[in-house]
Amino acid sequence: MTMNKERKADIHSRLLIWGEAATGGVGLASSGNLLGALVSVDGDRGSRVLWSAEVEEIERAVCLLPDDERAVIKEFYTVLDSTVVQHCRALGMSSSKAYRLRDSAFSKLNITLAEFRCCV
Repeated sequence: MTMNKERKADIHSRLLIWGEAATGGVGLASSGNLLGALVSVDGDRGSRVLWSAEVEEIERAVCLLPDDERAVIKEFYTVLDSTVVQHCRALGMSSSKAYRLRDSAFSKLNITLAEFRCCV
């Protein structure tokens, strides 16, 4: 199944939000996105992205991916301070294989997310 650029960009954006939430990373307050609402441990504005229904949906879809594709998605979207070379070294694969697996994962995520919406 071929995806258009807009759909790929949407999945990429959702994975970025998921990765930030999964790692408890810096939020997206400047984006104006509600998912970027930040709270800290002491209740003040802080540094954690809230787990939302949208993040949960992506989490469920990522968990359904085959092991190799899931590993690529987790590496690329939760290890935020690495280069592509470092990601590939951690995965033990070439960049071309990593990108092929990422693209395959995007296609599967697209289908799974569409199925989730049909069942609501």
